[in-house]
Amino acid sequence: MNCHAGQNSHKNARKSEAPVPGDGPFFEPFTWLLSRGAWTAAIHPERGAQVLSLRYNGRPVLREPDALAALDAEPMLYGIPFLFPPNRVADGRFVFDGKSYELPLNEPARNNHIHGLFAGAVFTVAESGPSHLTTKLENTGEAFSFPCRVIMRDRLGEDGFCRETEIENTGTTDMPVEMGFHTTFAAPGAFQVPIDQRWETDERFLPTGRLVSLDSKEQDIVAGCGPRGSRVSGFYTAQAGSVGRLARIGAFYYQVSEEFTDWVLFSRDGESWVCVEPQSGPVNQLNHPECRRLAPGEKICFWQRISLADRKAALPTIDGK
Repeated sequence: MNCHAGQNSHKNARKSEAPVPGDGPFFEPFTWLLSRGAWTAAIHPERGAQVLSLRYNGRPVLREPDALAALDAEPMLYGIPFLFPPNRVADGRFVFDGKSYELPLNEPARNNHIHGLFAGAVFTVAESGPSHLTTKLENTGEAFSFPCRVIMRDRLGEDGFCRETEIENTGTTDMPVEMGFHTTFAAPGAFQVPIDQRWETDERFLPTGRLVSLDSKEQDIVAGCGPRGSRVSGFYTAQAGSVGRLARIGAFYYQVSEEFTDWVLFSRDGESWVCVEPQSGPVNQLNHPECRRLAPGEKICFWQRISLADRKAALPTIDGK
């Protein structure tokens, strides 16, 4: 799947002008509503282009907020938030090409930065249609120290939802690129995620650098018997090849591009949802010499798609081809 330039048609996706009581999640003003066949989606450009809702035949595929207060209280645990960088950065600091950078310490109890800088950023709508939406963020260095452009291309097809994320270095020096999505599925029952090894973590939930074998509960997740309502929490490498990028969450497939190398899993005891988070590298990767980088003018594209598990027909690419 390739990155494509957005079309230039006028905005014509349906925009929610007010909350919709009794009809799905709390749709704030400025939420864009997409529909095609049995699928619907709600995307909020001004909340980091977060997918707030994805439904099939009216059934929530993702965990949805039922009120604005719920979304504000736990914004990372609904829909598909964008994490750049993902998860944690130790002490909110990293060094890149010999220069030190600081990020907000928004997990003060563990002295970490967590969940990145763009989750609540204001994206602008560049192009839209009834079943697709393209949003864009121009970061000139005010949020992340490295100028960059982020483009989200979202599309509903007959078989499901597809998102492409393109990141371009618009600066004059190399930039680090580590990202992920905090994808939270609603009540999937059993689930299967192709994890390989677990990253050992310290008391601050940071990887020690040591990989360990999966325990029996984690092996059940690989086998497709991930437990519903039981706490899961861990950082993992993905299995090799394309098989390592295809998870099954209840009745749906969750497939991601090869640029994602790691999975993070999280759920809470007694609650039916589960976060299945693809990441472009391990947690705290900004502090690793092998951090991914982009040269000035260089682009990288990531994609993810959610489709029915009993149909393997390919989803359309963003340009419809």
